[in-house]
Amino acid sequence: MFKPLILLLSSISLIACQSNSLNDQYVNRYKHPQKAISETEKQIRKQYLIANDYYYGFDRKQNQKKACDIYESLALKQDPESIHSYGNCFSFGEGREKNYDKACSLFDKASQFNIPAAQNSLGSCYEFGSGKIKNLDLAMYWYKKAAYQGYSLAIQNIADLELEIPYVENSNNNPIPRLVNHENCKLAETRAQKNDSDAIPSKSEAIFLVGLCYHDNLGFKQDDSKAYDWFKRAAKTDIAEAQFQVGYYLFKGKGIKANKNRAIYWFNLAAAQKNHQAEFYLGEYYYMGHTNKKDYTQSFYWFEKAANGGSIEGMLRLSESYKDGKGTEKNDALATYWLQEASKQKELK
Repeated sequence: MFKPLILLLSSISLIACQSNSLNDQYVNRYKHPQKAISETEKQIRKQYLIANDYYYGFDRKQNQKKACDIYESLALKQDPESIHSYGNCFSFGEGREKNYDKACSLFDKASQFNIPAAQNSLGSCYEFGSGKIKNLDLAMYWYKKAAYQGYSLAIQNIADLELEIPYVENSNNNPIPRLVNHENCKLAETRAQKNDSDAIPSKSEAIFLVGLCYHDNLGFKQDDSKAYDWFKRAAKTDIAEAQFQVGYYLFKGKGIKANKNRAIYWFNLAAAQKNHQAEFYLGEYYYMGHTNKKDYTQSFYWFEKAANGGSIEGMLRLSESYKDGKGTEKNDALATYWLQEASKQKELK
């Protein structure tokens, strides 16, 4: 995960890069109004285009201070796009001294007019705690408001934010993001189907989320074959959770013919990234003798790693290993200790 400051800078950069395309949308909208407008509104729109020319250097010599002066005057007349653009002056520190408090206050005001770019900007304020108290739920709320209007950057931000939200476990102890639901699944699917590299973090994470959506009815109708295909695609981008899921599906024969030897390949990749579920299944592989013979030394090694990482199943198997002397010397005290630890973890679920 990127550190918060890097995330903030990259998010602001993305928004800045988006400005030109957003301006094109505004230009087209102002030049081709869908309904009759008053003379006052025509003058506001004319001034807005002039401000854009100064800000981006389109048809006039770039002068961002002059552009922000115009945006400010139009914002005082309650023009929604101008309010958002004036917020950008403070957000980017172009034409005004950088001030996230003022920027986010203006984004908040423009969002009330249902301007998707402003809603996305407001979501960033809440996600990174710049100008607003950090609140991931409110960040997601505003990103979704923008995404529902087809704003592509908001869809990407949702995919990014999903992995910042704490994970919980379902009844099968498979990790799932807290906000997996049908709406988010559709947004992730849209992002995953874009024609760009799977290696881009926001896209690879979206691909993984779509796999989860098909997994155990977590947003889409359950389809093990589709889930496996999406997980495998995400696994190739080195997402540890996806690598574990590919191994799990191969181990259990879900959505694909069971192949425990192939499953071990993916479990090892995930375990190399400290995925504790993968560590447990590696231990289980050797403990149950899925190789030519049982290998309790290997099983103990992996159960211990999984248990120390918080895996309840790993704790239970480690307790059993100490009790029966499998892969280690018998030790009733440690057998009892790990059994009690597993019980404590279950109570916390």
